[in-house]
Order: sequence, then C-alpha cells, then structure tokens
Amino acid sequence: FGNAMTPGLMRRLTLLYLAAGNPNVAYWTWNPRPGGWEGGEYGMIDLAGNLTPWAQEAGAIARAMTRWHHELWASDDQADLAVLMSWDTDAILCLEPERHDLTGYRPHSSGTPLQAVRSRIGAGRALINAKLSFHYLDARELADAALARYRTIYAPHLRSVDDQTIDRLRAFVDAGGRLIADVPFAYSDPWGKLRHTGPDTPAAQLFGAWIAAIHDARTQPRRLGEVEISGIFADLKASDGRVIARFDDGSPAIVEKARGAGSAVLIGCDLSRLCLNPGNTPAERLLADLVHAGERPGWRCSTPLAWRRRCEAADHYFLVNDGPTQTAILSVFDAAYTSAVDAITQEPLPLGPTIAVELPERSGRWIRFERGTRPAI
Repeated sequence: FGNAMTPGLMRRLTLLYLAAGNPNVAYWTWNPRPGGWEGGEYGMIDLAGNLTPWAQEAGAIARAMTRWHHELWASDDQADLAVLMSWDTDAILCLEPERHDLTGYRPHSSGTPLQAVRSRIGAGRALINAKLSFHYLDARELADAALARYRTIYAPHLRSVDDQTIDRLRAFVDAGGRLIADVPFAYSDPWGKLRHTGPDTPAAQLFGAWIAAIHDARTQPRRLGEVEISGIFADLKASDGRVIARFDDGSPAIVEKARGAGSAVLIGCDLSRLCLNPGNTPAERLLADLVHAGERPGWRCSTPLAWRRRCEAADHYFLVNDGPTQTAILSVFDAAYTSAVDAITQEPLPLGPTIAVELPERSGRWIRFERGTRPAI
C-alpha cells in the first residue's frame, strides 16, 4: 500500500482479516525504520514519536476484538460451498507457450499460466457479491471429511483432472452433493494428454453430457441469455443429462444430471472467467443462481464487500466500503435478533429484518447482532 496508510485503510484491512476468521492480527512495524531503503516509512508511531491516527484506529478495533474474543474464536462462516482448485491444471498451464490473446489482463493476472487463476478469482468475485460463503479446496483434499462438509462444489477451469478426482466427485454427487463445473473441465489428464470424450467416459457419466469440441468466441460469437461469451465455449452433447439452458443458436449451454441423491451441472463456457472483471452482472448472477439452485440466501447486503460470521450467541457482520460514503441496506432472512450494536463504538443500532447502515468513505463497519430465536428460512 506504499505510503498512503489511513485510519480507513487500517479498518478495512483489519475487518477483512476478522471476516476471514483470523483470531489475531500482527502488524509489521511499530516504529518508522531508522534508515536504509525504507527509512522513515510509516509505522504505528510517527517520526515525532506520537501514535499515528491509524494506530489509534487499530487500538479501537483491538479493544473490540478483546471484548468479543470468545465469540470470534467460536465463530464460523458456515460455508457449505467449496471452489475447487487443481495443482495439475496450474502445472500444465505453466508448461504451455505464451499466447497473445491471454495477455493484457490486470498486472499479475496476465498470460497463459494464469488461466485457471483468473477463473478462480472470477468465481470468488461472483460468490462474494452474492453473499455466498465459500472455501477454496484443492483437488488433493477431496477426502471423506471434506466432502461431508460441503453441499456444493464449483469447479472453475479444472482442465487437468485425474481419474481419482472424478471418482471422488462422483461419490460426492451420489451422496447428495451438487457439483458445478465449467469448460474445460477434464479436458486433459494430469500429464496434459487430451482425454477421449463420448457417452461412455467417466465425465459424461457424471454430467450426462460430454464436450465434443471447444471454440473461441472471438471468431464465433455466442450469447447465453444476457451473458455475452467472450472466452471459450463448447459443443455439448447431452446423453442422459437435461439441457437447462441453451446458447442463442439453440445449442446446449448448460446440462444437469441427477445422480443418486445429488446432481451435477456442466456449463458449456468459461463462466467463472467471465466474472473476473468487475461489472459483469449477468455472468455473476447466472453463476450464483446455479450455485444456490433457487434457494433463498440467508441474508443480503447492498455493498459488495460484506461477510457474516456466526456463533451461538450472536452474528457478526463485517461491511467494507472501498468507495465514497454510502448507505448499505442489510437484510437478514434466517435469523431474528434481540439487539444490535456497532462492535467497535458500542453505538446501539436499530433492529429489523432490513436496516440501513451508514458506511464512511473508504472505511467499514463491524456490527454485532445478539441472536434470538431463528425462524425457518
């Protein structure tokens, strides 16, 4: 962040750490460095030896952390959704030559090796904006304990997949889970060798469809409802899967298959990558709708950066504002509360299923709601 530390930035950073479940926060330096390359760089104490405004802000948050530490330690984001990653995919992409059409992204996210990374970031953006809590999960972590925790797994750009991963995902679906994958799922094996496709392949048996070919939308434009396809898309061939959406030319775009107690969904474009850049609301909405499958979310907030952590006694909401002063509208559908306070200032806040929360410019709010009886969703 260079030399632009402010109290608002300190609050935004610290609230993000707490929202992620970190029970402790350590700061890099208390004193300005006495010399060298970063001589005089800001610390918690200024060059005259006085506490900086951001140090005072950190102190106020630290006192709130002490006040609510038992609840923070016991809290959980209650995520039943995982975004699946693949080391094999990242490794294979690193071996491929650079392509001009994959450059030009934001710094540190440009080039061929970062294709799957861009998709993971896009999926994360869409899920955060939809207020759907999730964890990142590596394919090597698909053990029984992990699979038992999650109700839904989203697999963005899982290009290189081994047979064991497909078997575990099949078991997850059969046991009642919901799997969602976008192209190019299982396009190759862990060594980069192209996988054979067809109705009898493991992936086709999982999704009820297979990828017959993959195209580039630069030379063959496609739309999926309101979503303009600007990356890759596939010719999907449905076998025993149900086509639930079609491209603008009538070809299958999304196929879903019921298996055992669960279901598996194959998306015929790189939907997660389309959510990488801010503002692609149609793509984000489609991704979120596929994940929660029509279920009503437990809560909503009009500001994009908002998270909730829950414990037995209370729910803690962290609202982060990265822009000008705004009023956030917070609506809760799955809980009833007996009191609400600003967790830092202890200022009482109004109660109700929907409340307006004032967010200072480039700062944030931490709100604690005492929990009463939770109604059915």
